[in-house]
Amino acid sequence: MDRYCEFSGTISRSAFWKFMLVEHLLLGFIIAVLGLLSENSALYVYMVAIVFAVWVVAFMTLTLPNLGAMVCRLRDTNTSEWLLLLVFIPYIGILIVIVLLLRDSKLSSVASESPNLLESNLEMDQFSNTYESVLNVDAEEVQEVPKSYGKQSVILATMITILFWSIGLYSFHSATHKEIKAYLRMEPGAFMTLAAKTLDSDTAVSSAKQVMTEYYTNLNKEQYQAAYRLLAHRERERYGTYDQWVKSVKANHGREISIFFLDGVYVDDDDIKHIDFDMTFKEKDYPNNVAVHMIYEYETWRIESITPYERR
Repeated sequence: MDRYCEFSGTISRSAFWKFMLVEHLLLGFIIAVLGLLSENSALYVYMVAIVFAVWVVAFMTLTLPNLGAMVCRLRDTNTSEWLLLLVFIPYIGILIVIVLLLRDSKLSSVASESPNLLESNLEMDQFSNTYESVLNVDAEEVQEVPKSYGKQSVILATMITILFWSIGLYSFHSATHKEIKAYLRMEPGAFMTLAAKTLDSDTAVSSAKQVMTEYYTNLNKEQYQAAYRLLAHRERERYGTYDQWVKSVKANHGREISIFFLDGVYVDDDDIKHIDFDMTFKEKDYPNNVAVHMIYEYETWRIESITPYERR
């Protein structure tokens, strides 16, 4: 903790990459667990929120330590710390910085400028390798550790880290693809679960969709009175009279719905439920894409407005 955000001194190549390995191993484990849990639709939204929170916390707590470690690593290779700015160059800049961080130590030239840097480097190495020592054990009881043990441990930890990140990223990708597909089709899933919880009804969305389907079916059959009854009070007032409404909607004859998906749900301050849909017709005539707003009144779902999407 004394060197939490240390920018002075140096750090050896092995100590630096062990630090990075432990950091990514822990984060990978968290991502893997959350990713597997996200496969459950009931937990998906919460897992995404937790991942975002973990990312924010990790960014806030690890940015300075990582930056300090990289500065010390470059100084250990007798390289200017300003070269870290190369990371702002996409792809090639990042690769150059990684190559610089992989270079071997050049302590001779650095130590000649400041003898204290060598001592600082030794302290950092000692700090990073404390896991290899055993506390409160007599020296006679300590067995000699094979030289290959350290390399094997690093290789094993690296493989586990890659496995954790692979599991986590694949799980989140798979779960997200599944939830988006369910959302677009308005099938059971994380988003539909939230919608049902918000509206306090498992059938609200499907019922509202059925009303819209019946509305355009009645228009296509010129059953105007049946279609008019599906409008909300506010939408009827907008047209004034029934005859004016009929005159306005005659242009919508023969329109077939191509894409129909949920845009959002909410309950207002007056405890009135609302549902928004995005709807696209197969015909290219204007308006081809409309935003539908529905309201729950008189114990049923009614159409409050149908607006061309660009006017929304």
